Amino acid sequence: MKDTFRTLSVIAAMTTVAACSNGIEEQNPNGPATGDKIRIEFTAKNPGTGINPTPAAETRTSIHIGDGSFVSRWDDGNEMTLLYGSTAAKATYNSATKKFATDITPGTQVFHAFSPHVENSYDGSVFTIPFGNLRTQNGNNFNHRYDPLITTEPRTADPASDELVFTLKRLTSILKFEISGGSDPVKALLLTADENHPVSSSGFIGVTDGTGSINTTALNGIPVSSNVIAMTFDEGTAPTMADLHAYFNLPEAQYETLKLDIITGNGQIGSIDLSGLPAFKAGELYRLKKTSSPAFVQIEKPYFDWPGQDMDIPHEIIDENGDIVLDYPAAITINAPAGIAQLYVDVVSPALNALGIERLDLFNETQLPIGINYSDLGLNCTTQIQYKKSTLFDITRLVPMIPLLKADLGSLVYGDHTFNVTVVDLAGNPETQSLTFRCSRVECSASDLWANTGTLSIYAIDPQAQSVVVKYRAEGASAWHELTAEAVDAANGTWKADITADNVWSQETNPSGLTIYIPDSNAGIFAQKSYEYELLVDGSLLETGKFAPENNGGDTIDNFTSGSTCFTTSSSNATFWGSGNNTFASSLCTFSDPYAYLQGRKTLIGILAPGNLFTGTFNFTLWEQTGTVGFGQKYTYNARPTALKLNYKATFDVTGKGFYKKWEDSYHTSITSGQDQASIVVCIIDWEARHEVASGNKAAPTGVWNPESLYGLNETERAGLIAYGVAYPDADADADTPLTIPLRYYDKDAAAPNGNYTIIISCATSRYGDYLNGTENDFYVRNFAWVY
Repeated sequence: MKDTFRTLSVIAAMTTVAACSNGIEEQNPNGPATGDKIRIEFTAKNPGTGINPTPAAETRTSIHIGDGSFVSRWDDGNEMTLLYGSTAAKATYNSATKKFATDITPGTQVFHAFSPHVENSYDGSVFTIPFGNLRTQNGNNFNHRYDPLITTEPRTADPASDELVFTLKRLTSILKFEISGGSDPVKALLLTADENHPVSSSGFIGVTDGTGSINTTALNGIPVSSNVIAMTFDEGTAPTMADLHAYFNLPEAQYETLKLDIITGNGQIGSIDLSGLPAFKAGELYRLKKTSSPAFVQIEKPYFDWPGQDMDIPHEIIDENGDIVLDYPAAITINAPAGIAQLYVDVVSPALNALGIERLDLFNETQLPIGINYSDLGLNCTTQIQYKKSTLFDITRLVPMIPLLKADLGSLVYGDHTFNVTVVDLAGNPETQSLTFRCSRVECSASDLWANTGTLSIYAIDPQAQSVVVKYRAEGASAWHELTAEAVDAANGTWKADITADNVWSQETNPSGLTIYIPDSNAGIFAQKSYEYELLVDGSLLETGKFAPENNGGDTIDNFTSGSTCFTTSSSNATFWGSGNNTFASSLCTFSDPYAYLQGRKTLIGILAPGNLFTGTFNFTLWEQTGTVGFGQKYTYNARPTALKLNYKATFDVTGKGFYKKWEDSYHTSITSGQDQASIVVCIIDWEARHEVASGNKAAPTGVWNPESLYGLNETERAGLIAYGVAYPDADADADTPLTIPLRYYDKDAAAPNGNYTIIISCATSRYGDYLNGTENDFYVRNFAWVY
């Protein structure tokens, strides 16, 4: 056999590439019969290499490259598969006889052959050669195990009398890298191609018609191909940088990029960019020679990166709303600049361990021990990890499954679940990171967010425990509240602690001298809050975490749209918001997206009509020139609010015409000059009927009331006034301004609302607008919401 180099263009300084095509002929004499089979032996004939012919018995698997030849030799023990019919026979090379030998059924047969031999790799007309991403060399010698060869055409013969002669075809190209520079020992090589061109796979598939390609299918959702090849050396044979020869069998392709990393035995790494190579063709050898070593740096050890999260603290599986789900991704990037050579996870979790899940060998396996594919959990494994410089360890789907096991595993789901992730790179550097996720032992199993009470259930406590204490506080608060738990089922580790409202209330006196109660939302339990806790068992801290009550969103307040009732001239049947718009004053409340725009203006009959917005109804009597507001709409309270918040803008006395005055009574000393005030009133009411206020031009107003002084309310209404809040803005506010109005409770022990209570919100451009007193003001309001 004679092969000559075709010199290719210079890739980089001191670097050249060469290609060599080859063909191999093999001869197959028959041997003696043994039972129902006959023993045959055959040699691989070699037509010679020119000046120094190579003996036929030495050709094939050991590749030697000289100045002008590409010579292959068979080694002792090499194996080849001889195919006849549907039978595959293993033929073994004997260096003493310089022949391959095998047993076959006698008779005329159709013969194929391929090399190297792999047991059970033949199926019909297809055979598969391992073509993995980890390869080994013995020193600088070529490894034929990744070099698939196949006959170019079948031969029909009777081995008893006929001679078998095959021509073999190489299905891949060979990249030979040589370097002579430096003295450091070489530990491993890492060849990386672009993502679009895999260079390794679980197998290279050949067909007896002489064609072949890399296997690009998937196993359990994971591709069997990869864009990396790692190469190590048989023990004791690793070369040095002074003389390194490395062989990579590659699928034919035009590679966009190729990068070779050289990892030394003293912890250094150097990289060579092999971009610019020609299109690789099957059957050719490409020689890349470099006479100086690349720049080497100390290998950076593997490291982990979890953006925005602290990897060294426990992470709650239950989010702040009490839902069993992570509300952020548990996706950790694992970086290994020298390539990942191992990646496994030791699982310390009572629940997962009970299912037999103790180690995740992501480097080698595609499934959990219980048969669930890693790909179905979003976990990278095998070729997505092997020898890559970076991969993602994403357990965002796996972790939330743990609480769902409660029905079958009970209290085993509570407590800490730790994933000890270990990565080892090709240089042998290990790194382990523990990731702990907590299914809290403490959960809020019951709550009454109107009464501000609840029950904490506590699980997985040692049956021998004598005392269990829970300290809790609203997240961000400074003061802790201590609860002593009582056993529910101590033998099974279940306890409970009750949250009471004993420390929720403080007593004060309002400006009218009336007793009021102020709720402290950092005590008891309130809506829209997350709580921190410390769990102490027999005086020792066992766990910290968070809990939140169920249905924690609180109650919403309908906000108006352009078609709301309050923007018409008829609010007699309003279902929530209404206004005093009427035929004489149709712009007391209009929509100015996203605000309700309240305008106080002088009417045609010379009186001030204050702009207003309220929850309730409005009826206007033309002949009496009187409007009547029915305050209040039925409202379902599921949680006790502590304040009302909104946004507003305001401009006072927009026309500069001064102060208008119409009515006054003996109780109020109405503002009759100077700076006007706007008004916002909010009340929680337990009334059977709406309280009505009538106001107009012909008679003084009736029904005027004040929740802070209880003026204008009868005894039943006073008893049903549960809470109120008032605010009187009196300064211009050109920009959107937030306002929070605290609620003051007259009745802190009011029974659960059960849908019977009423909401009153009333906004006016003038505080004494019922008396038609004030200035022409503009007042904008929006975004009404409860504070808890």
